[in-house]
Amino acid sequence: MARPSMAAILAERGIVLATLAGIPKRDRADVEQQELANAWNSVRRGMYRPDPKG
Repeated sequence: MARPSMAAILAERGIVLATLAGIPKRDRADVEQQELANAWNSVRRGMYRPDPKG
């Protein structure tokens, strides 16, 4: 199975943002960046599972 690209991860950005609703607005951009980096690290370790519908 081919590894997803960063574009595939960014396509799920809306889901990431929805999960940050409880984070203070001033911190959301930093937390979002960290979560996207974590997703990319998961890809590199072979642990990332993108939404099969997307």
